[in-house]
Amino acid sequence: MNQEICVYILTHNRPDVILRSLNSVREQDYCNLKIIVSDNSDNDETTELLKDITRKDRRVCYEKRGIECSSSNAHFNYILKTNSFEYFMLFHDDDEMLPSMVSTLYEYLFTHKNLCAVACNAYFNVRGKNTKKKAFISQNIDTFENGEEIIKRYAVGRIAPFPSFMYRKSKVFGISMDWNKGGKYCDCSFIVTIANSGGVAYLPQCCMYYFISPNQDSQHHEFVQYLSLIKYLATLVEDKGLLLNMRLYNIYNYLRDLQLKTKRIPYRKEVLFLFYKYSFTNFFPKYILRLLNLYMR
Repeated sequence: MNQEICVYILTHNRPDVILRSLNSVREQDYCNLKIIVSDNSDNDETTELLKDITRKDRRVCYEKRGIECSSSNAHFNYILKTNSFEYFMLFHDDDEMLPSMVSTLYEYLFTHKNLCAVACNAYFNVRGKNTKKKAFISQNIDTFENGEEIIKRYAVGRIAPFPSFMYRKSKVFGISMDWNKGGKYCDCSFIVTIANSGGVAYLPQCCMYYFISPNQDSQHHEFVQYLSLIKYLATLVEDKGLLLNMRLYNIYNYLRDLQLKTKRIPYRKEVLFLFYKYSFTNFFPKYILRLLNLYMR
């Protein structure tokens, strides 16, 4: 049964990229599709840009948002609260779907009635160039029946990109994204919450391009906000080693950002000892290479 699916494209002041994302959704091979461009821009550039498309393609609807969607977090929660479609997605305005993304996700979610959401793998587009680098490496469908399993996956960086999720309204209605549970990383606590409500699946197929650029907010680490995520996750798991790895990740990425901003990384004996003792094969060698200016990622 091909139920109507809605893809919300959330956009803010990016008329230069929205057409690529929108056209990739319009080219999906799933026939019963509704597309809503949800725009919380502070200007009318996107409004003017999409006039012809909304007139010619009846599947596309444009919604200009007001104060109720003033932040990205509020925008997301507004869609969650007002959405009327049983199957829906919240897609980013700078990412790109491959033609079978919607049908692939829908087929799996529709046939697994217990799941709250399903996500797929993604190729990275780095600085405007498509690559074959994947968000995570897996040959199997991974199903997570509770939030702790998601946290374990998140702690080692093997996560599905947030815009790759398709949700089932009847399972996620009433759940919101809480800024106090991770700041800009609260998408993780959100997925953890919905996993506890019925389960989440990750498909190994790459069905989209996830765009990475230096100007993206996601590419800049926020130490305090990530720390708030760790504090929240610590209430859900008892694995101290897992939480320690996340704390080391937080420190490492804070130092990485300092290097990128100042072109030098501060040397601290305490940090060196911490990485050496608890993460000899991971953060320790990277930190040493940064001190030598040989590692910039």
